[in-house]
This record gives sequence, structure tokens and C-alpha cells, in this order.
Amino acid sequence: NTLGWIELITTDVAGAKEFYKAVFGWNATSSEAGPPGGYTEFNLDAMPFAGMMAKNEGMPAEMPSMWTV
Repeated sequence: NTLGWIELITTDVAGAKEFYKAVFGWNATSSEAGPPGGYTEFNLDAMPFAGMMAKNEGMPAEMPSMWTV
């Protein structure tokens, strides 16, 4: 049993890309395909391990930015 994939839902996609690159060295590859606002994959050494998407208007207003497993 190992962790296979994690996803970040955030109100600041650009800021998250910069933060995780600076702190952990994660590279980000973004695409306009997928959910509204596009989808980003984080990777290390070309191995994707996490995704990120913008919080969209269909999500509750009180929902904070968060990681999901």
C-alpha cells in the first residue's frame, strides 16, 4: 500500500507553481485540457506524481485550497 497520486485544488495556480518549485524543486506542466482552468501535473525527474487544478465556481465558496489523496 503506497500513495499513488495526490491533487491540489487551489485559488492560486500560478502561486502554487512558484511555491512548490522554490521549496521542493517540483516541475509543473500545464494543459488547458481537463477541468475549467486547465490541469497541471507536478513531476520530479520527469516522473509525474501529483496534479493541480483551479478551484472553480461549482465548488463551495467556503472550501479552502487543499490537497486530496
